[in-house]
Amino acid sequence: MKQKALYIFILLLCGFSANVWAQTQCLSLVWADEFDYTGLPDPDKWGYDVGGGGWGNQELQYYTEDREENAYVDNGVLTITAIKEPFSGRGYTSARLVTRGQGDWLYGRFEIRAKLPTGRGTWPAIWMLPTDWEYGGWPASGEIDIMEHVGYDQNRIHGTVHTEAYNHQKGTQKSNTRVDSDVSTAFHTYVIEWYPDRIDWYIDEVKYFTFRNENKTFAEWPFDKRFHLLLNIAVGGAWGGAEGVDENIWPQTMEIDFVRVYGFGVTPEITGDLYVSEGASEAVYSATEYTGDITYNWTVPEGATITSGQGTSQITVDWGTTPGTVSVTFEGNTGCEVQEVSAEVGFVITPDADPYTAAPFASGKVESLEAIPGEGNTITLTEEADGSVRVDYVVTDVSEGPHVYVPFDEVLDLSEHREITVSLKGTGSTRPVLFYAEDAFGFLSNANNFLVNVPGDDAFGEYTYDYTGKWLSNYPVTGAMLDSTKVKALRAYVNTGEGTFWINGITVQKPEEDEVVESIPELLPEGWALYPNPIEAGGTLTLKHTEPLVGVELMDPQGRVVSVSTTQQGGVSKIQLPLASAGVYWLRITPQSNPPVVQKIMLR
Repeated sequence: MKQKALYIFILLLCGFSANVWAQTQCLSLVWADEFDYTGLPDPDKWGYDVGGGGWGNQELQYYTEDREENAYVDNGVLTITAIKEPFSGRGYTSARLVTRGQGDWLYGRFEIRAKLPTGRGTWPAIWMLPTDWEYGGWPASGEIDIMEHVGYDQNRIHGTVHTEAYNHQKGTQKSNTRVDSDVSTAFHTYVIEWYPDRIDWYIDEVKYFTFRNENKTFAEWPFDKRFHLLLNIAVGGAWGGAEGVDENIWPQTMEIDFVRVYGFGVTPEITGDLYVSEGASEAVYSATEYTGDITYNWTVPEGATITSGQGTSQITVDWGTTPGTVSVTFEGNTGCEVQEVSAEVGFVITPDADPYTAAPFASGKVESLEAIPGEGNTITLTEEADGSVRVDYVVTDVSEGPHVYVPFDEVLDLSEHREITVSLKGTGSTRPVLFYAEDAFGFLSNANNFLVNVPGDDAFGEYTYDYTGKWLSNYPVTGAMLDSTKVKALRAYVNTGEGTFWINGITVQKPEEDEVVESIPELLPEGWALYPNPIEAGGTLTLKHTEPLVGVELMDPQGRVVSVSTTQQGGVSKIQLPLASAGVYWLRITPQSNPPVVQKIMLR
């Protein structure tokens, strides 16, 4: 008999989480001083902040310029020296080196290997200030302290940020410390990695502090503008001199072995038609595009033909009868050590029968299934003589998402064959089994439930779910859509307790009354609007919104972020889309004071 399983069953499943916004990145050295020369600091890399006056902290030193006594390079080391001596009305001299105008960066990894001074009254710092002060004077435009040390607290290193919302004058500054016993007798490497969403602090590759972007206003996160580096020793001051200044310890030095700045270059990747029909023509593949003189050398499987684009960042391919690997190598400086990248391309099958057997069960089928019980649970798969697979499970923690992965024999286009039927039987008592379809990119149909209450009558029955208009997904992205043209598997989830059921095949078929395929659902907040949708690739979307936006990101069918250009004026934003392949995409829209929303769009 054929039953329509249209139940709604709330089952605590799958503590899934995923960060599809993170981009894989690689490091490339963009600026460095190894101090492999002798004399004053390299004037092409370093300038000076000059003068006395306390520098806003009641400091006692006068910072000099081009004075070897205070800053000198020899034997591969830059030495900054604070000296007790009368100079321009102050009682001490020192140096404050800056890269402003010669080294200014937005994001990156900053490595400085240093040995610090010692004694009460010393206040060395390796830090960063904004170059353009676009949000206003200190602390509105921010400060990043990579390393601060005060001599009266000899073994403690501080990493800190100062912003309008978080600063020491308000007692709200964000910082952390690490204790090291030899900071003044040995070199240590002080590092920050500065990303759009956070800053991480390290000492000798051990992370000890993270400051995160709260996605509010510049008052919390002014770190979306360029900053420059500073190296200095202050004397005394509100913090450095909080326990006085020992007049008998001078001169004191900070030695710098190297300064290295790395940019984050996007690791090369290939995007495009990763699932195509056999014999498909004009399939498009794009590689990460770099500036400069780069040649892209593409290869495709035997039987496939590159019809245009060889040597450039985008090609079109006519496929033959065999899927396989598309690869590209790069000739030229990409700023990344990775010089070759590949992508596996598979064929999508359009069912040629109705019903069509998506996963036939016979001898050996159990080998392609996978039991995924999660910690604390057990699931056992056993092949029976008739080719069916017996599933025995004991579940104590349903939050682990215990389930069985059942792959189709091919990736299927189910845009017409939208009904999925599973042959099941049980024994003992009725047991709920919840099925989610999965597309080739890992999106699950978990916003709608294909629930089967399998009876314990020891007889196979067919259980069918009509997915028309029900491809909405909440994993890995809430409010995304399953790609119904590329469905590859079912996942069968079980509930708390123990039980047994058998599975003996999966078929797909067209609905008896062919309904209109789902329209694009409106997932935006009330009062918002996005149009046109569908839209031509490369077009401009108009988004009307009722509060300012922090950001807009576009995700491709694989969940990867694709850059867009956004201009915002009042309650209207214009979103310039890339010339991407046609298909289903999603916009992740982050308002200023509410959680992000994800809206499906169609590129034609």
